Amino acid sequence: MSGKIVIIGSVLVAATLSLGAIRWSESSDQGQLRCEQQREIERLQAALAVQEGENVEIRRQLNESLDMLEAQDTRERRHNCTPARNSLVYFQWCDKNGHEERATRSLASWIERHGRNDRQVLEQAWSLMTSRETMREFDRAALRLAEHAVQDDEEPSARACDVLAMAKFFDGQVEEAVSLQQRAIASEDRDDYRRRLRMYEAALAAKGTDSQLPAHGTLVTP
Repeated sequence: MSGKIVIIGSVLVAATLSLGAIRWSESSDQGQLRCEQQREIERLQAALAVQEGENVEIRRQLNESLDMLEAQDTRERRHNCTPARNSLVYFQWCDKNGHEERATRSLASWIERHGRNDRQVLEQAWSLMTSRETMREFDRAALRLAEHAVQDDEEPSARACDVLAMAKFFDGQVEEAVSLQQRAIASEDRDDYRRRLRMYEAALAAKGTDSQLPAHGTLVTP
């Protein structure tokens, strides 16, 4: 009987020691895993810090490049009285890439040089959209110029509505183009106004389909 008790006791002791060893092993593995995870976190944090530093340098270089372009544009203005397309290219790049302050400043400078009054600014916008040399290249600039020309007019003229409608249309704002063209016709009923309205309406009806917008030239041909 005593022999059985000894055997059972030995088994219990062995089981207890084994369970303790398992728990120690698990605890050791978990500790090692936590250490590895911490090392990986530290590695990723270091890599992120390096990347942030590189991003800061990239932004610095970009801003320096933009400053140089603005300075170059200023020098060109002093020696050139003709409309500088490079300025419009610069404006559109800034506008597209979210440099709103630079874009606004660039366009305001362009208007100051080439737009003696709102009517002239409006015609510059029209020319950018319809001239063979510039059509399709400066639609965004044309829109901003047209918007500037009418911003103080509670009742824009028929011509202003016509130009702004085309600028809105080429910017993809088809509903606004239709509305503005209707206002132009209500103020002055002309065949070319009506022709453009039909094209805008057709584009609006086809919106959401595979149909393409009319080409620039088709909107201004007699």
